[in-house]
Amino acid sequence: MSAFSRRAATIAFLGVLAMASAARAQEDPPKDGRFITGPLAWTPTFELRDAGIDSNVFNTPTDPKQDTTATARSQVDSVLKLGLLRATTVGSLAYNYFEQYTSQRGLNRRVATQLEMPAARFSPNVTASWARLKERSGNEIDIRTPRTDLSYAGGLQARLTSKLSIIAAAGRQKTTYDSGFTFHDTEVARQLNRETTMATVMARVPLTPLTTLSIDATAAHDDFSFRPAAATDNGRLDARFEFAPDAVIRGAASVGYHSMQPYYRQTTRSTTAAFSGITSSIDLGYTLLGVTRFVGHFARDANYSLYINQPYYLSTSGGLEILQRLFGPVDLNVRGSVESLDYPPTEIEGAYLDTAKTFAGGLSIRVSREAVLALLYDNSERRSARGREFEYQRRRIYTTITYGF
Repeated sequence: MSAFSRRAATIAFLGVLAMASAARAQEDPPKDGRFITGPLAWTPTFELRDAGIDSNVFNTPTDPKQDTTATARSQVDSVLKLGLLRATTVGSLAYNYFEQYTSQRGLNRRVATQLEMPAARFSPNVTASWARLKERSGNEIDIRTPRTDLSYAGGLQARLTSKLSIIAAAGRQKTTYDSGFTFHDTEVARQLNRETTMATVMARVPLTPLTTLSIDATAAHDDFSFRPAAATDNGRLDARFEFAPDAVIRGAASVGYHSMQPYYRQTTRSTTAAFSGITSSIDLGYTLLGVTRFVGHFARDANYSLYINQPYYLSTSGGLEILQRLFGPVDLNVRGSVESLDYPPTEIEGAYLDTAKTFAGGLSIRVSREAVLALLYDNSERRSARGREFEYQRRRIYTTITYGF
C-alpha cells in the first residue's frame, strides 16, 4: 500500500469512528456543557482539519513546494460554578503536520478564562488569555513565525436599570514573536513585538428580545519593544448590534471610528502609524427556506505592518459562504473571500496595494448532530503592486472531520 493510500485509509477510519461515536450519543446536552462532573460542565470537540495536499506550502512566487498536511485539533469548553463564582474557560490544542517539510510542524495552544461573580446590581470580572502559536498571522506575512500572546483585564458591570448596563474594564496585552525569523529581509520580532495598555467603557441595552445594542469607547497605548519611537496612541468608538441565534438574521455587526496617532509628535509617517477613519466588522448569517444558508463577512480597520518604512496598512476584507442542502445529509459548500491591503505613501515609500483572494467549494455530510465530514478544494492567490516577489498562488484539496461529543 502506498503512503498516500495509507493516509487516505487513516482519514477514512477516523471518519468511521466519528460516525459510530455520534450514533451512540443520543441524549440532549445540558445547557452549560455536554458532560457534568460535580460543579463543572464541559464540552469537548475534536477536529481533523485540512488533511490533504497543499501545492505551495511556503507561499512562494516561483518554484512552489508541495506537501501533504493535516491539523488535528481538540478543544474543551467548560463552565465551573462555585457559589457566586462562575468561571468560563476555553482551551484548545492543535498539531500542524507536514509530511516532508518538518520545520513547518508545530503546536498551537490557546486558553482563555473569564471569572465573574454575577450579582443583582454590580458584577466584577477578571479575564485572562494565553496562546503559544506557530502559524501565519495574516495575509501580509507568509512565514509561520512562532509567537506568544498574553492578555489580562479586570472589569465591573453595573446594571443601572432592568435593561441598561455599563461595563468598564482595563488591562494589558502583549504580543511576542520569536527572534530570528525574517520575511523580505525584515525580522518580524523587531518590527511587531509590542505591549498594549487599554481601558474600555461600554453601554449595553437590549432593543428587542432578539437584538442588543452596545456602544463602547476604548483608549489604548502601544509600546514597541525594539522601536520606542513607534509608540502609538489608539482611540476607538464603536456601535455594535448583536442578533440572537434564533433570530432571522444571526450574528453581529459593528461600525466605528478608529484613530491611531504617534505618541511622540516629532516622528514621521514612515516611523509611526497615523490613521483616522471609519472601521467596521460584520458577521451575519441568514437561512432561506430552511435549505440555503448564507454567511457574510466584512471588516475594515488599520493594522500594524511588517515593513519598516510603512508602519501600517488599511485592511478591507469581505467574504460570502453559501451552504446549500442537496439531498439528505449532503450539503454543497461554496465560499469566497477578498482582502485588500492598502499601504499609504510615506516620506520614503510610495503607496502600494496588495490583494489576497480565496475561492473554495466542496461537499459536506452531516453524519449526525455531532459530526460533520467535508471534502473541499480551494484556490488562493495574492497580487501586489510591489512586484512578483510579493505574489503567490496556492491550491489545496483536503478533508475535514469535526466531531462535538
